Amino acid sequence: GAVGGLPAALIAGLTLGPSGFPFYGSDTGGYRHSPPDEETFIRWFESTAVSSVMQIGTSSNDVAWEFFNESNDPDSEKLGWYRTYTRLHLRLFPYAWTYAQTLLDDGRPLQRPLGLAFPEMGVHPSDHFLFGDYLLVAPVVAEGQTTKTVQFTPGPWIDWFTGEIYEGNQSADVQAPLGKLPLYLRKGGIVPLLRPTIDTTAPVDNPAEIDSYDSDPGVLYPVVYPSTDETIFELFDGSTVSAQESNASIELGWTQGGEFKTGAFFTVLGFGDVPPAAVAMDGQPLDAVESPQSLDGSDAIGWYYDS
Repeated sequence: GAVGGLPAALIAGLTLGPSGFPFYGSDTGGYRHSPPDEETFIRWFESTAVSSVMQIGTSSNDVAWEFFNESNDPDSEKLGWYRTYTRLHLRLFPYAWTYAQTLLDDGRPLQRPLGLAFPEMGVHPSDHFLFGDYLLVAPVVAEGQTTKTVQFTPGPWIDWFTGEIYEGNQSADVQAPLGKLPLYLRKGGIVPLLRPTIDTTAPVDNPAEIDSYDSDPGVLYPVVYPSTDETIFELFDGSTVSAQESNASIELGWTQGGEFKTGAFFTVLGFGDVPPAAVAMDGQPLDAVESPQSLDGSDAIGWYYDS
């Protein structure tokens, strides 16, 4: 008989942003009547991962590594989902903090209701939102639901996790099994991320063991879905990322700023089923490598194709 829950938390975030509260976060899993059941907890952290605030703190003070234990998660699959989404939230820092700074000029919230961003569409779902300009988030909020009817704004859009492409200005039923957030990148979109190994943005006493942005901003990891119109994303530190598709080529660009100075590792989505004939940097051919892991690091150069 309780009111609220994940659907209400989403609505609160979507209405508070345009009302002048730029940062909002519910307790992931809910505060009252906790601990939540597993499904509620998983769906909730999927949702808050792509939002302005992701925090864990229920009235039962349960945290994920206690909540998922040997009895209910013997193979650690669910804890793995939690790790994936919390790290995604942290890696989104350059993207989110850039929009937090531009909010001072344009007033647009980080989390934007579809009806506010595209009023001409005439649809105002309470369980969808845009995160910045380029990410569409449609969390599952109904118990037992493993599919989701997603309302796509002008696109096309590509599934962040699977690479499936959807046209814009339409609704589509998508697969959303437990552990899978319906998350999409708009064509022409650029999402700059922190490196995959990042642990925190806070200062640490042992940077050799804990990978901190405060110790080293490191290489920038932009994810791009290029279009024929050039996109230039200027980050909060003055660095820029650009992408454009023309004829049979894709041109990517990066310039350093005050924080990000050691290079960029691009992930290009929607490339197609055939690897590129050639890849070059500043006119010099680059060699293909056997795995993307071999490209991690500020001095690594090359490219890798994954069908």
